Amino acid sequence: MASAPVLALLRRRWLLVLGLAPAAGCSSYEPAPCEPVGERVGGVEACTDGTFHRAEAVDCAEPGPATGNTCTTDAHCAAEEYCACTPEGGLCSFTACRSDAECEEGFQCVGLYGQGGYFACQTANDECMVDADCGDDGWCSFDGSRRTCEYPCDDCPIDGRPFLVDGENRRAAAAVRVDWCGAPGLARGPLSAGERASLVEHWTRVALMEHASIGAFARLVLQLLSIGAPPELIARATRAMADETRHARIAFGLATSYGAVALGPGTLPIDGALDDTSLATVVRLAIREGCVGETAAALVVREGAERCADPALARVLDGIAEDELEHAELAWATVAWALSIGGDQVRAVVASELRSLARGPVAARREEPLARFGVLSDERFFELRAEAIERLVAPLLRDILRASPRAGQRRAEGSRELRA
Repeated sequence: MASAPVLALLRRRWLLVLGLAPAAGCSSYEPAPCEPVGERVGGVEACTDGTFHRAEAVDCAEPGPATGNTCTTDAHCAAEEYCACTPEGGLCSFTACRSDAECEEGFQCVGLYGQGGYFACQTANDECMVDADCGDDGWCSFDGSRRTCEYPCDDCPIDGRPFLVDGENRRAAAAVRVDWCGAPGLARGPLSAGERASLVEHWTRVALMEHASIGAFARLVLQLLSIGAPPELIARATRAMADETRHARIAFGLATSYGAVALGPGTLPIDGALDDTSLATVVRLAIREGCVGETAAALVVREGAERCADPALARVLDGIAEDELEHAELAWATVAWALSIGGDQVRAVVASELRSLARGPVAARREEPLARFGVLSDERFFELRAEAIERLVAPLLRDILRASPRAGQRRAEGSRELRA
């Protein structure tokens, strides 16, 4: 069962987006430069507040063990990685910045997870840098663009937007190609032939779904433009396309690493995808693809990260889950904006979607033989999906219908407070 605090947190956040709940107070935190403690090692120095600062890119003395992600310099790693000088040698590690040179003037490249951890530039919109900045019951989380205080749980789920056209789940077929492989060094450890085949099948399926999600967000951008949506929704949908491209490359890279054959997507069928750009259709797809689809799949991704035995892969899955939390929130923000301009027409769509909400089959729990690789069974997916619908999505849709017709007009204020 998904954590009750997790679902409670998502409910609170999306009630704010929908304008149905008051916002909590905003942090007054202002990013400050690192105050170093001790010597700089491998370009990284410890700071008095418990963070680590990568001031500059420095070559490591020797490469790490031959695990596929060994390095001595950042140039040996992918664009979204840096060469971390660990006690075992240089290892490629995922990051949002490599040095202060990539940050805006006056801000630094700072991480929370040690010298081999994930770094991100400070920004003027950060709410925190360490947990202590968020009070006794909060913690500091990085959402892909800034650091924010989170309450009341210590993790937040989400993932996966299908590309639906007339009820059909559109996806490309897999193809042999090298340009989509983007997860070097993540597929590690001894495997049986059966495990390897299952992992190739799983990550290929995930990669094709993530690839289709790019199409879903591309369509959403055009639909939003056609109905005069505000710029913040356009910008967020555009950023989501880049997120899904990165997710697809990671998944194709994993499938390639486990199978030793370079995999990527074929062509994505898009015929008919833009036949209907009405407000009602935008809302209907936002609920099905975002509010339901991404929420359910993300619960699986987060649980997979928690049960994954490889810390590097677990961090990647956590990052994907954080991205998809933003995408699901975008879906609720889209519904909220549509309510503010569409009134009863949009409420009718919400009511229809609530009545037809498909909960999917719920099977008895089975063993999870690939859980140590971050992969859960289809049975567990359907169980988490049904739970998300019952405990989160359906109650929120009912809240919309019970609220006054003016509730949607308050959405903008609530969303701004949520993001402040």
